Amino acid sequence: ITRKKKKKLIMILLVVGFVVLTNNIQLVEAKATTTLHSHSVVYDKDLAAKARRDAIHKLISPSITVDEAKTIHKHAIFEVERHANSHGHFFSPTTNGADGRPQPLYPSSSLFSSLSDNSGDHDVNPVEFGADPSGTKDSTAAFQACVAEMLNKTNKANVSMAISIFDLGGVTLNLHGGEYLVSEPIVIPAYYGNLHIVQGTLRASASFPSGRYLIEVGDSTCDGGSQASCNEFVNIRDVLLDASHVAAGGIQIESTMGATIGPAFVTGYLSIGIHIQGGHETMISNSWLAEYYWSSTSKQGTSVGIQLDGNDHYVTNTILFDWSSVGVVMNGAANILTGVHTWNGGGIGVINNAQRNRMIGCYLDYNYLELKCASQFTITNSFFLSTRLVVNDTSSSIDGLIVTGNTFADSTPIEVLGNYTVSHVDFRDNLNAPLSSKATKSLAQTSASSFAFDFSDVLLFKSISRATYTVTSSNGGAFQPSFLELNGGTSCIVQFQGPVNATVFVTAFN
Repeated sequence: ITRKKKKKLIMILLVVGFVVLTNNIQLVEAKATTTLHSHSVVYDKDLAAKARRDAIHKLISPSITVDEAKTIHKHAIFEVERHANSHGHFFSPTTNGADGRPQPLYPSSSLFSSLSDNSGDHDVNPVEFGADPSGTKDSTAAFQACVAEMLNKTNKANVSMAISIFDLGGVTLNLHGGEYLVSEPIVIPAYYGNLHIVQGTLRASASFPSGRYLIEVGDSTCDGGSQASCNEFVNIRDVLLDASHVAAGGIQIESTMGATIGPAFVTGYLSIGIHIQGGHETMISNSWLAEYYWSSTSKQGTSVGIQLDGNDHYVTNTILFDWSSVGVVMNGAANILTGVHTWNGGGIGVINNAQRNRMIGCYLDYNYLELKCASQFTITNSFFLSTRLVVNDTSSSIDGLIVTGNTFADSTPIEVLGNYTVSHVDFRDNLNAPLSSKATKSLAQTSASSFAFDFSDVLLFKSISRATYTVTSSNGGAFQPSFLELNGGTSCIVQFQGPVNATVFVTAFN
C-alpha cells in the first residue's frame, strides 16, 4: 500500500470513528436526560457537551491511536453516567464492582487522567480511584492514589510560589459529599501549594495511628526560609473530620503560610482537634470542634480543641464545645481570636502562654480564660458567662495588659493568683467587675498632717505603680507643703508639713 493511500485510509477510519462516537454520545445524552427528568433532576447538558468537545479535540489530533479513540469514547459515556450517579440515580453502570457500585473504567490511564478534570475545576474524585463513598470499606489506598495524582507535576505548568513551593494550580481533592473510612493520614508534603480539600467526610478506622491526624500538611523540619514556611495556600473547607476517638486529631498544619480551614466540623480527637505548628497566617473560620457530641454522656476529656504553636494565626467565628479539657491554647505570639465561643463542659476556655495575643468579641461560656502570660495581652468586648478571668502569670511582672469593655456574669469575675509588679495595665469599663486598674478615693480631715489610703478593695493588682493627688484646703489661705508616699502594696500616704483642714483626693494606678 502506498503512503498516500495509507494516509487516506486513516482519514476514512477517523471520520467513521468520529461519526460512531458522536452518535453514541448523543444516545447516552438522550438516555441520561430521560432518566434524570423521570426523577425530577435537572440535567446539565454542558457536562456531556464538554466530553464531546474533548473527544473531538483528541480525534482530530494527528497522534490519536485506535486504543485512545476507544478510551475517549468510553470515557464520554462514563462522564454522563457519573453525572447521573452523583444524584443517586444509578442506571446502566459502565461496570460493577463486587458491591454493585459503578466503578471507574480506567483509573490508572494517563489519557483518562488528562481528561478527568470533571467540570473544568481540576477536581480529583476519590471514587474514580476506587474509594468507597459509603464509608463501609477502607479507602486509604484510593486516597494515596488521589494525592499522587494531585501532586503530579507532569501535567502542570512549572510555576513556583515562594522558596520553590510548587504551584499546583488550584487542584482540588473533592470528596463530593462522600463519607470515607481511612486508616492512614492524607499527607500533603512540604513544598506544595495552591491546593484544596473539600466537601465530604473523613473518618478514622479502628487501626488509624493514635499519634497522627486525618489530614497532615507540611513538615516542621523543612527549610522554610525567613518565614519558616514550606507550603502555601492550602485550603480545607466543607468537611467533617471524625477522629473516632482513635486518631490524635483532625488537622495538623506545619510550617505553612496562608492556609485556610473552614467551614469544618472536627470531632472525636484524642489530643488536638486542629493543630497549627509554626508557619504564619493560618486562618481557621466558621468551624466547630468537639471531642464528644453535646448529646454524649457528660465526660470531661483531656484534649485541646485548637492549639496554635506559632505566630500570626487567626481563629474567627469558631465554636469549641463538649468535652475538651481546653478550647484554645495560644503558645505563639501575635495571634488573634475573634468571635470564638467556648463551652467545653466547664473546662478551660482559653489558655494564653505568649505575648501580644488578642481576643475580640469572644464568649467564654462556663469555662474560664487563663492568662499564664498576661503581658501585652488584650481582651475586649467579650462575654464571660458564669466564669472568670484568671491571671496566673508564670513571671513576677506584667507589662501591658488591656481588659476593657467586657461583660462579666459571675460573682468572682477576676481572680489574680500571685503578686506582680505591674505597668501599663488598662482594666476598665467592664460590666459587673468591681475591680479596676485605676481607682480614686478621697479623705477629709481636720488638724491632720497625714492622710492614709488603702486601695486593696478596688484595685485589680495588689501594687500601685503610680498615683496622683489633689488637695482642697480650708486653712484660711495658709499653705502647707505636701508630698505623696507609696508604701508598697496598695497603700499610700499624703503627708503635709503641718496640720491642715483639708480633703485629699488620690487616684492610684496599677
